[in-house]
Amino acid sequence: MWLISGTWEGSLSVGSASLRVVYTIGVNEEGKPMATMDSPDQGVRGIPVASVLFQGDRLILDVTAVGGSYEGRLDATACSIGGF
Repeated sequence: MWLISGTWEGSLSVGSASLRVVYTIGVNEEGKPMATMDSPDQGVRGIPVASVLFQGDRLILDVTAVGGSYEGRLDATACSIGGF
């Protein structure tokens, strides 16, 4: 199993509001990384993540469907990904 496979939850600041985001990360049938994004506060689920890059402790998710991306680093315990 891939080190970061699973469900990762966080929040996104939009103006003065905060929206929850959920990324589900795994591998497809061909063994390649894949992910989807949910925005529970907006009632949106299963937004495809166009690309997933995980090298060392660095994660980059490109969500072209919403014109955004996420970059973060996996902490030493592999329990948290901090965004930057």
